[in-house]
Amino acid sequence: MSAFLSRHNRFRVFWNILLLTAGSIVYSVGIACFVDPNHIASGGFSGVAILINHLFPIGTGTYILLFNIPLMIIGAVRFKWPFFLSTLYTIVSSSVLVDVIQKYILPTYGAITQNMMLAAVIGGVLIAVGMGLTFHGGGCTGGTDIVVKLLRQRFKSVKSGKIFFILDLAVILASMLIFSVEEALYATISVFVTSVAFDYVLYGPDGAMVIYIVSANSQSIANRILREINCGVTFLRGEGAYTGTDRDVLMCAFHKYLYSRVREVVQSEDPEAFMIITSAHEILGEGFKDPFADEL
Repeated sequence: MSAFLSRHNRFRVFWNILLLTAGSIVYSVGIACFVDPNHIASGGFSGVAILINHLFPIGTGTYILLFNIPLMIIGAVRFKWPFFLSTLYTIVSSSVLVDVIQKYILPTYGAITQNMMLAAVIGGVLIAVGMGLTFHGGGCTGGTDIVVKLLRQRFKSVKSGKIFFILDLAVILASMLIFSVEEALYATISVFVTSVAFDYVLYGPDGAMVIYIVSANSQSIANRILREINCGVTFLRGEGAYTGTDRDVLMCAFHKYLYSRVREVVQSEDPEAFMIITSAHEILGEGFKDPFADEL
């Protein structure tokens, strides 16, 4: 059993590194080959780096790395080490890749496209896919992701979406001053595309999710989900096939934007909890779709 777990852990680490590496590459291509060459400051630290590099050119990737240094210092204290190390790896690798692509590849082969709409859409999708892969690998691409995570720890009542919106809006307004109104409008399109595509990559195409939780603290988890998230919870009776121990299994259906809050509750109550999270094709009933409503 211990040998199997050891192999499983090694595979998980290898798989996470693969996801982080792939995410860094895709994210870097989206910035270096699409949004940056076309002056599309599509929100976040990457958008700020594009703006600053236009005024004081030393490298967009270099600015991304410099901006993230103070956040990573804070993150070393506030975040768990696996997340911190994964994020550090992603930030350094993606920052280096952005500069390498722009300094050594683009001058040789030229820009992929000068069509602003294509650059905004394709660049937004690539950035979202890169971010999603790194999230699945246990890290993030840094920048506003870390800012939002830190602010959410301090102001739990403020939704992450609102913080992202305010930060991205500030970058887009700055883009109007440094570039032009037209380029800022394309940046708005890119931000919207990134948001939708990232949601799809991270949570899948469905609007609802179902989680099954096996935990020794099932009652406290259920109470917090009911009280704090206002989602219904069902107790299922289960028995471990190996141990023969009776255990309550929690089943909870919720809208996908609540996923991070549900997961946070479970992990704070029981870090050892076993969770199965799946997308729901369709949920009928209270709080979801009316079973008697006409199909659209």
